[in-house]
Parts: sequence; structure tokens; C-alpha cells
Amino acid sequence: PERLDEIRSLFLEHPTTPDALPHSTHAVEEDLWAFLQDERGFSERRVQRALDRLTGVARLRSSSQPTLFDF
Repeated sequence: PERLDEIRSLFLEHPTTPDALPHSTHAVEEDLWAFLQDERGFSERRVQRALDRLTGVARLRSSSQPTLFDF
């Protein structure tokens, strides 16, 4: 293919940024539910399983549960 060296260098010497990775936050259960089921059409069972897994690893919060950023 044309530009093979250019393509290869993109993978071997890919551009990077010195910035830190974005900080991850807890997902809001109600927002996830609305997005996955209402907007994207996932089944209720599939969404519930995903939410159960997130709850199990403490990565989910309720919208009624305030955070320090809410004040």
C-alpha cells in the first residue's frame, strides 16, 4: 500500500499528550437507566444486570445521593 511507512509510524510512534487521564466519577443510576433503556433501546433485564454489576463494585450512585460537587 501507499504510505506504508507513514502508517507504520503512526502505530509505533503514536501521538500522546502530557495531560493526565480524566478523573472517573460514579455513574448516576437514573441517568444510566434513561440513556440505556429509553434512548438506546436496551432491554430492562440487560440494563438491570449492568446496574447490578456497577453497584457491586461501588461505581454507581443515586441521583438523590449528593456529592461534594453538588454544594
